[in-house]
Amino acid sequence: MRSAPSYLQGTSSTPHLGESLGENLRRTVERHGERESLVVLAQAYRVTFRQLCDATTEVAVAELGLQSVAVIRTA
Repeated sequence: MRSAPSYLQGTSSTPHLGESLGENLRRTVERHGERESLVVLAQAYRVTFRQLCDATTEVAVAELGLQSVAVIRTA
């Protein structure tokens, strides 16, 4: 059974993006894939948006118990 992406808009008058976090991250990767997205100075850890997307996809696949997942990769 395939479920729809989770999305909820509360009582705020400011509209949300209308897309899931995953969709937003993939769109950001298309535009800014090689830019840094996360920097943790105390751990000397830096990742680009593309690396963050790849890492979160791996975690999602593992959590869902899937063998693989189709991911739209950008050049």
